[in-house]
Amino acid sequence: MRFIGTTSKNKFNPGFNSVAPDIFNVLHEIVIVTDGLFYMQNANSYALKILNYDLPEITEQPLKKLFDDQIFGSLLENIKAQLSKSDVAICTDTAITTKQSVKIPINISVATLNQSPLQYVFVCTQIDELQKLYGSFKSQNAELEALNKRFHEQEIAMLNLLEDSHDLSVQLQQEKADVEKKVDERTMQLHAEHARLEASINSLDAGFIILDREINPFIRKLSL
Repeated sequence: MRFIGTTSKNKFNPGFNSVAPDIFNVLHEIVIVTDGLFYMQNANSYALKILNYDLPEITEQPLKKLFDDQIFGSLLENIKAQLSKSDVAICTDTAITTKQSVKIPINISVATLNQSPLQYVFVCTQIDELQKLYGSFKSQNAELEALNKRFHEQEIAMLNLLEDSHDLSVQLQQEKADVEKKVDERTMQLHAEHARLEASINSLDAGFIILDREINPFIRKLSL
């Protein structure tokens, strides 16, 4: 990646005059040219519009004018380290500051120019719209995950309910069987007691009759 930039007097190199200024100014990216000490030498029209500066306001000003003091030191060290090994340095998820101190999220690509004096070109790509889309995606994804979680919880609750219902049905069937068994056992006991009672009555010499509530003979013993 190579850029042909401007001289320290803010004039494009002669061999670049016919094409580069037009390309430089129609780019919808924030493009800033600095000298080797990272003092700003030029900026394209889009950069001046977005940052709300006039070119004289930033010319010969340090690049850190456009960045937060807390991040610029580490950002510059990162760029220098990359440029010591490559012609291009890339820094992502940082921010550039407008004249009104509004921070614009950007990714930065920095290229070394091939002429003397040494210059750098900073191409800053705005990522605020991308961040909004990503934020929207994260929000929708979180909502979907919440819906899936609620569905899973409802599914588990339903399974537990069915399992409880099955357990209750088994329990009721067992209780019914126990009751029926007890009824059968009590019926057999009553039949046995009735038989013993009849045997005892039949062993008596006197005769008598036992009536039920409707005055019907229930047990009858005739005397011999």
